[in-house]
Amino acid sequence: MEKARRGILFLLIPLLLIPVLAACGTNGGTSASASTTPPAQTITHTPPGVSTPPTSSVSEPLNGCPGKQMPTSTASTATVTLTLAARKRMTTVHPGDTVEVRLSSSLSWSGPFYLAPGILAIQPPAGYFLPAANACVWRFIASGRGTATLSFTGRPLCLPKRLCPRYIIQPIAFMVSVT
Repeated sequence: MEKARRGILFLLIPLLLIPVLAACGTNGGTSASASTTPPAQTITHTPPGVSTPPTSSVSEPLNGCPGKQMPTSTASTATVTLTLAARKRMTTVHPGDTVEVRLSSSLSWSGPFYLAPGILAIQPPAGYFLPAANACVWRFIASGRGTATLSFTGRPLCLPKRLCPRYIIQPIAFMVSVT
């Protein structure tokens, strides 16, 4: 009886470790997390007589925003700003209004999905990082009449070759009616 128990434990322990070990490795993405670990330094050698442009010693903040470019001009004030508090509720705007979506930069975001281009026109750069709000920002111009759903999904920020939770946030949907 004791030998049978040991045999079962011998088989059960590796099976219980499989999910733990499966979480090891890379996350397949290129996102970084807001960790206190400093980024690795890159050492490059420049041949004599070749000049290199100066680089900044300050790195950009780590965030999950898909857009890596800030707007080049000062954008007009948004008519409506949508945050997580406005999800799953209908927001009404008028043609020509600016709709801004702000999502926390602590997740890596994808989207918008299900965009109705005849109703809302996305303004570049899409999904840029706004440091003052610590948010990823998408801006749209209401260009036609009708209803559009802007849907985004988020996943955790992870450093390559580090343990990382494997979850995806259910799509966050914002419904916009242009009247």
